[in-house]
Amino acid sequence: RLLLQCLQPARRLRLVFVGNELGQQEPWPQGNLWQVRYVNALYQDYRAKNDFEAPDFAIAFNIGLHHYEHWKPALGVLMDLGIPVAVTIRNSKETVQELDALKSVGANVTQEPTKNPFDSLVPTLRFDRDSLFEFDNAFYMCFQGRDVAAEAVRSARSGQLLSPARVKNPLGAPVGWSVRVVGLSSEAGVALNGFVGQVTGSSENGRYMVQLADGTKAFRPENLEDATGAPVGIP
Repeated sequence: RLLLQCLQPARRLRLVFVGNELGQQEPWPQGNLWQVRYVNALYQDYRAKNDFEAPDFAIAFNIGLHHYEHWKPALGVLMDLGIPVAVTIRNSKETVQELDALKSVGANVTQEPTKNPFDSLVPTLRFDRDSLFEFDNAFYMCFQGRDVAAEAVRSARSGQLLSPARVKNPLGAPVGWSVRVVGLSSEAGVALNGFVGQVTGSSENGRYMVQLADGTKAFRPENLEDATGAPVGIP
């Protein structure tokens, strides 16, 4: 009932627990307000089933992204679904690593790690941590869909070109367009010929602003090419 109050105007709650370690579960009594289903499979395998039910949102409990690579396929499915997803984290020391792991797969982070007001009330004894006790689901972070800007840079580096965004910066360069720097050095004096960057939504002194891995640097329009090698000019 508490969940339904938070999810108004929803009138019924259907919980689907998915995981390859669920095993045989006792069926829960099905009520008029809520229903429970168990799926003993990896999420990406469940997505391929005919009886897959697209969720309104998902929660991944203590999955340890930075420890286990096998979570990446499931994260890809959740990002493609475009639904809000909450990921819980065991302790404060893992928050930075978990956030970095989530960003590394291209997730659009909507909430960086923060204290979970609904964490476990029962301490867990851990001998492999600095702290002897910790509480499950102590922190959480959220994402929804993919980070388009980061995806554009990764695609350009792999020789692909994403469709440009319809929003343009003041000089006319499409925001979100992957570009390659041609014959120019950065403001820090580093040679960047051939370096792939990301056009941002701002300009400075008549120059494009391009987001590079080491920070935002400014370049003249004639020194930019898109990922296909065509010059990026002012319309």
